[in-house]
Amino acid sequence: MDDEPINVFVAEELLKLHKISYESCNSGLKALKMVKDRIKNSVPLYKLIFMDYSMPILDGLETSVKIRKLCKKAKIA
Repeated sequence: MDDEPINVFVAEELLKLHKISYESCNSGLKALKMVKDRIKNSVPLYKLIFMDYSMPILDGLETSVKIRKLCKKAKIA
């Protein structure tokens, strides 16, 4: 997740090059929603999340802490 379009583009192109499936978003709030939706719908969680540290509203650190709390509450990981 990153809020800079060029960073998202570069990351996506690298993942495509290596045939790695991915989902991306540009905000901490969107990342939280994506994780919540997976938990709610019993979809396996992501194996890896790349997180930009510096973002508006909800930075990468805050988002990571909230994701960990969601997983702990759902008894995942």
